[in-house]
Amino acid sequence: MFTAEHNSLIDGAVQFLRRGGVIAFPTDTVYGLGVDPHDDKAVKRLFEIKVRSKGKAVPLMIRGAGDLNLVAESIPASAKLLIKKHWPGPLTIVLSKSEKVSPLISGGKGTVAVRCPDHPIALGILVRFGRPLAVTSANISGEEALCAFEEVSVEFSSKVDLIVPGEVRYKIVSTVVDFTVEPPVVLREGALKIEV
Repeated sequence: MFTAEHNSLIDGAVQFLRRGGVIAFPTDTVYGLGVDPHDDKAVKRLFEIKVRSKGKAVPLMIRGAGDLNLVAESIPASAKLLIKKHWPGPLTIVLSKSEKVSPLISGGKGTVAVRCPDHPIALGILVRFGRPLAVTSANISGEEALCAFEEVSVEFSSKVDLIVPGEVRYKIVSTVVDFTVEPPVVLREGALKIEV
């Protein structure tokens, strides 16, 4: 259950997102920077804030496996098994993207990276926003991902619309597995130690 303060912070975050804002918020892995993936202006601003090259994809965060049909073309059986075991959690999966996913989000590629966080504030924002969010780690591209509210405030308070206070659990990025190839490939080792 959320306190009145948490509810207020989540509601504020959702209001900023709906107005094209960029927010920073805690997840189970590291702090994230999030925007509405259907708002091209907000996505471009996210790239500017992170000093991120336009060809790089931005992962999508969803409420649960039920939202995969909003972002992915198909989900292989091997991906479904890992999702069932590790979602919500620090697992990002790469799938063939749906036509609904903007080329800005996919970096012009035919794939999309998706994850469901195991964090009450992150999930609260996703549930109240009502659809996927484009979320990338809170850091300048190429630098260490930030994990503490204070660090994020120093780096981003003048650049984003809202920083939601909170704790992160793992303090390390998610593990990324690509299911667009057979057999699947671990692209990045992170908080989750798995073999595919």
